[in-house]
Amino acid sequence: MNNTDCLIVGGGPSGLFAAFYAGLRGLDVTIIEHQDRLGGKLKFYLDKIVWDIGGVEANTAANIRESMVKQGLTFNPTVHLNESVMRIKKERDVFKVETTKDTHYANTVILATGVGVFSPVKLNLPDAEDFEYENLHYYIEETKHYKDKHVLISGGGNSALDWATHLADGIADVTLVCRKDELKGYEATIKELEKKDVNIIKQRTIEELRSNKDGTMIERVVLSGGEEIDADIVFVNHGYKSDSALLESLKGDIKMNEYNQILTEERVKTGVDGLYAIGDQVHYDNRVHLIATGYPEASEAVNFAKHYIDKEELDGAIVSSHNEKFDELNKEVRQSLE
Repeated sequence: MNNTDCLIVGGGPSGLFAAFYAGLRGLDVTIIEHQDRLGGKLKFYLDKIVWDIGGVEANTAANIRESMVKQGLTFNPTVHLNESVMRIKKERDVFKVETTKDTHYANTVILATGVGVFSPVKLNLPDAEDFEYENLHYYIEETKHYKDKHVLISGGGNSALDWATHLADGIADVTLVCRKDELKGYEATIKELEKKDVNIIKQRTIEELRSNKDGTMIERVVLSGGEEIDADIVFVNHGYKSDSALLESLKGDIKMNEYNQILTEERVKTGVDGLYAIGDQVHYDNRVHLIATGYPEASEAVNFAKHYIDKEELDGAIVSSHNEKFDELNKEVRQSLE
């Protein structure tokens, strides 16, 4: 049986900080993340420069994500990737959390699902999945990996145009394929793309993926008009689909607005004792939708969770300064700085 003190739904920035702070407060923690890695939507824009996190100087989303994940795993939480929470029910004093893979039990639950559970719309072609871990991708890693490659991007929206513009800036040879006769991004984005050396093919779709002799990687892409394009890397951005099963299961227990945002009290309380919500899925008066906003929400939710589990515990802050948990870790950090 999978039992934990605090189960966190979502491994994005807010969920990761909640995992860190819950570990600091001595709670056993489990993170359940729908995607194949931690870090939330930062993983979709790894080369983006992020400026608006207090006390953190501007850096790439890739580097910030790496730091967030490292901090979140400080106290070794149990992490389940590629697993979606479908239902949460409170049975007496314990939460029963049913996922696509298992059933977990937790004394407290923190919802940190961001704006919801989203998955990229995948290419509906035979054997497409076979290439996903090789050279068929639905988001861009750090662009240094694509230096001097022949890259084909399928999609006509803002993300696809951003990818094409960035990669064409001296990094890769880029072909952009879209099914409509016009690109659908922002006007400024389209104008910026048109300045780049990008082969844009409109009113076409990917019809076939042809592999190398080993059958391990895509070597050529066949379009609906019969054109064949050599490709080292294929990116697909056809939008995202959302999974609302979890929110639907909670509607009878917690309040939500017309946009399926959770209406909280005292910023993180859902109205169900032991169940808290943080991050961009939350709505209360004057909330600012920044990554940094989720951090105080995370610490508050953890403090409430700790006090809920043990009424003798303080429901106020515990900090890292002079905390015995960091005695050895501080030595390691000091050595790395010398």
